[in-house]
Amino acid sequence: RSQNVGIGLARIKLPFDEIKEKIRKMEDNSFTADQLQNLSDFLPNGDEKETLKSYNGEFDLLGKAEKYMTTMLDLPTAAKRIKCMLYKQLFKSRMTELKSMISTVEGACDDCKLSAKFKKVLKTILKVGNTLNDTGEQQGFSIESLSKLSAAKAFDNKTSILQYVIMVIQKNDPTCLMFPEELSHVTEASKYTMEMITGERNGMKNGLDSCSRIIADIVKLETAESVGKDHIGHSVPTPDNPNGMLVHNAITTTATMEKFITDVSLVYIHA
Repeated sequence: RSQNVGIGLARIKLPFDEIKEKIRKMEDNSFTADQLQNLSDFLPNGDEKETLKSYNGEFDLLGKAEKYMTTMLDLPTAAKRIKCMLYKQLFKSRMTELKSMISTVEGACDDCKLSAKFKKVLKTILKVGNTLNDTGEQQGFSIESLSKLSAAKAFDNKTSILQYVIMVIQKNDPTCLMFPEELSHVTEASKYTMEMITGERNGMKNGLDSCSRIIADIVKLETAESVGKDHIGHSVPTPDNPNGMLVHNAITTTATMEKFITDVSLVYIHA
């Protein structure tokens, strides 16, 4: 473990005290997502904490891994802070990916609604279906019934309804058979399900709620610890405290993230 920690920390060109300070202030832009994950993984576990606390020798005699762990002992909320920093780091890429998925699905919906050729094909299917069923002029049909056209038989019990529809279109307006050219987004959109999109949205929402609770807990803890002390290092939410910006930034960032998540919900409520 010491060897792995040493290799991972070698990629972060900052003194350990500076790393601790940046984590305390939750300056996530100072690290990559991989670096944050390493910093979290390399925090001392229960046994390591006890071993390091019992060490009475000189700090400079410690190995690189032990020096990092010893430094981070002074920040017991490090794991929680890094969790929030990592969530924020990954939120932008997740947001971009989710936006792309939604945009593709919306594009596919627009393709289907605006394609004149596709509408004519659906109109032909409706007419053929009304004729075969002899139940009067139905105004529509279910999406699920489209997948059954190739199995259901037409008048001669040999030709499928799908084949018959194609024959009718070929005879009257063959250009309509080129309708897939007007549905450019559909193939890509078919990779996404509503469950996938709402699942990702819910995951982002749950992560955001968790980070909000962590921030609130940290502020509450450190506010209590700093009562009666001139300890400007704590994240007490006062204008005179530089680390009070932690709270301000968290509120601002959370509001932006919350708005995006809400917008995703509205898109699907509208759909």
